[in-house]
Amino acid sequence: MKTAISLEESWKGQPMIKRIRLIILSSCVLIGLGILLLFMSKAYYPQLPMEGVSKREVYSLLAQSENELIPLIEKDNTQWYGYKGNPLDAKEALKQRMLEAEWTFVEQLGSGYFFTKKDNAQRTVTSQMWTGSYVLFQVHR
Repeated sequence: MKTAISLEESWKGQPMIKRIRLIILSSCVLIGLGILLLFMSKAYYPQLPMEGVSKREVYSLLAQSENELIPLIEKDNTQWYGYKGNPLDAKEALKQRMLEAEWTFVEQLGSGYFFTKKDNAQRTVTSQMWTGSYVLFQVHR
């Protein structure tokens, strides 16, 4: 009748070089899986300033677009948009989107953009770079 063999006993018949190869191979496989998991989850991207959407979802939405303002999430009277491209083009895309919704650009102060409507309603939009390629806009309602 066979009994369970402990790990120490299973190594006894193996030459030292085989043990080292097995340990190195196992370590490489584990490191490779860790790197793959890190890459697929987009964990290396900076934190998002909003909740309710993951970095991976935002990345997949924005990576497919080019020079286009993409709605990301609406939460607590705030609409979030993303733009893939440089900040100057993003600013122009924002102004164009607001103009289409009949908002008139008033001024920019730092990362804040101020818009008004004919009925004196006001809207503030703040922007921030998420990465070197993506700009996020928060439209306050």
